Amino acid sequence: MFGHVFICYSRNDEDFVIKLATNLKHEGVPIWLDQWDIPFGANWSRTIENALKKCTCLLIILSPSSVESDEVQSEWLSALDKNKVVIPILYKKCEIPFRLKPIKYIDIMSRSPEDKESIERILNVLRILDIAILEPGAQPEHLLEKRQNCFSHDHNIPNIFKESHKSQSAPRIALVGTHGSGKTSLLNALFELDNLVILCNVDMTDCVIRVEFPGGLVLYETPAIQGENDCENITRMFLGLKQDDEFRQISKVPIISKLGSKRKELSSKDITNDSTLDIILFVFDVSYIPLRIQRKSLRAFYMELKQVFEGHIVVAGTHSDRLEDLTEREKDALITAWSAIFDNQMIPVSVNTGEGLDDLVASIFSTMPARLNSVSLQQALRTEHRLNRISFIIIEVSKLLSSIGLMTDDMPNEIETSSIMIFAMIFSYYSEYKNIWYKYKFKTYHKIGIAGLKELIPDIYELIYALENHNTPFLSHESVRQIIQSYESSLWKSIAKNESTKLALIIRDILIYLFK
Repeated sequence: MFGHVFICYSRNDEDFVIKLATNLKHEGVPIWLDQWDIPFGANWSRTIENALKKCTCLLIILSPSSVESDEVQSEWLSALDKNKVVIPILYKKCEIPFRLKPIKYIDIMSRSPEDKESIERILNVLRILDIAILEPGAQPEHLLEKRQNCFSHDHNIPNIFKESHKSQSAPRIALVGTHGSGKTSLLNALFELDNLVILCNVDMTDCVIRVEFPGGLVLYETPAIQGENDCENITRMFLGLKQDDEFRQISKVPIISKLGSKRKELSSKDITNDSTLDIILFVFDVSYIPLRIQRKSLRAFYMELKQVFEGHIVVAGTHSDRLEDLTEREKDALITAWSAIFDNQMIPVSVNTGEGLDDLVASIFSTMPARLNSVSLQQALRTEHRLNRISFIIIEVSKLLSSIGLMTDDMPNEIETSSIMIFAMIFSYYSEYKNIWYKYKFKTYHKIGIAGLKELIPDIYELIYALENHNTPFLSHESVRQIIQSYESSLWKSIAKNESTKLALIIRDILIYLFK
């Protein structure tokens, strides 16, 4: 039978269970464990429910803690109700639940999770039940062990990663857009705003609305540009742009944190100190044909934004679902006309159908400066739009690699530290391999530019491939270097112009290609 083996346990037994699961996986058992297989930011309950539906059998680790746990009980009861095979593993002496008593259990109370006889007992039961067991040898641990001897210089990886995050700040994102573009609907579709504040229609307000999430992420929704309420200069001043003479001139920007709350009046200096912006999410409606004067006006505003926020602007064209009545040719022509205004950087999206929202999220992550802690953004997004673990890691790695690519020969310490940071960050998302963290050793990386990328990326690819136990054919280091070579022209252009964000996007494309 094909499918995974779900391990049901109490967190009080976590150390034992992780060791047992690691050894079973080492023997080729397709283990599913919540700490390994729930992507960062995913809905915990829903993911477990899906895993229970798809599992071939369930191992319930019996102990006083697991017997008393309502959550554990609900999992094995759910498996029984779905007619799944349930195998009790007696870890500590306890009162076996009534519905499990008829099932013969495997007693390993007096044994360690590494004990070969204990593992063999479980394997024999799985074989009798015809559970598909893979050939041992293709597991992440094997590949990691093979590579450990290639590295030198011990480093305490978890501490390095924690220390680096102390110096990182949460991102600040400003939402800017035209009248009627659906900025508020887009924010409510992307972010978990329910417990904070449901933003009103700022097209009709005369202030900036500020929303701060528990993780530190701050969103600012600004009054519409090209609107009818004469408030464009509020947005312009907030963004650090020159005020438009056609509109009422202002000296301070009004900001509120929730509807009905007291306003703060910020001067230009206050805005610089209080509201430094990291990303501009520029939104407009693509469902109509733009007039020439509108195209010119939008282009002019976009170019002003670029002067201040070059490399940190994400453009979303909303209401793309309204183009369904057009032919494909007409739709492509309209999207192309809109996109040309924004240097072909536009992402068509629809709040109603969900089209493009995940691409928009990935673009926001990729555009974020490397100095920022993107975990807070990941946590604030609605579950359905959060990046899965490997996508999240690829984006983070790309940003760190871009900073190394732009370093110079006289920065060997910075290169080595940054390369350590990359591996530390990767391991931080694979807590199931924490036993490897402390014995993993690092090469010394000192090359820069494309030569440095050709040295680092193959090692990074191999590590992520091993940790993910990826199911695509494994690429040799030489094959990875050849793929990097095919991007050489674009890489050199970004390095020559010192364009960190564009370089990160190219590196991201390379890594995505490697894992396709």
